[in-house]
Amino acid sequence: MDDAEKANPQNPVTFIIRGEMKYNTPKIFGGSYEDAVKNFNKAVSICEQYPDSELVDTKWGYLESLAWLGRAYEMIENYDAAKFVYQKALSIQPDFGWVKYVLLPEVQKKMQN
Repeated sequence: MDDAEKANPQNPVTFIIRGEMKYNTPKIFGGSYEDAVKNFNKAVSICEQYPDSELVDTKWGYLESLAWLGRAYEMIENYDAAKFVYQKALSIQPDFGWVKYVLLPEVQKKMQN
C-alpha cells in the first residue's frame, strides 16, 4: 500500500483499501476504526481535490469513501458525523441504495436510542 501511495498519491483507491483493511481487521491484529476514519477522510479529500481525475473514477471513489467513512464513524459512536456523510453521499447520488435504505436508516435508529 505504501508503494501504491508513493506511485500515485492522488489516487483515492489506496486510501479506500487501507481504510477498509483497518475497519475489517480485528484490533488485536492492527485494526482501528480511528485509523479507518483517517484513511477514508483522506480518500474523500482527494476526490474533492481531483473531481475530474482520469486515473480513477473519482465519483465512485467519493461515494465509496463516504459510505465507509460513515460506517467507521458509527463504530466510534460518532453518529452525527455518520449521518452527515451519509446525507452528503445522497446529495451526490440520491439513489445510492446501500446508504439510502440501509446505512442512513440504521444510524438514525441508533440516534433515537
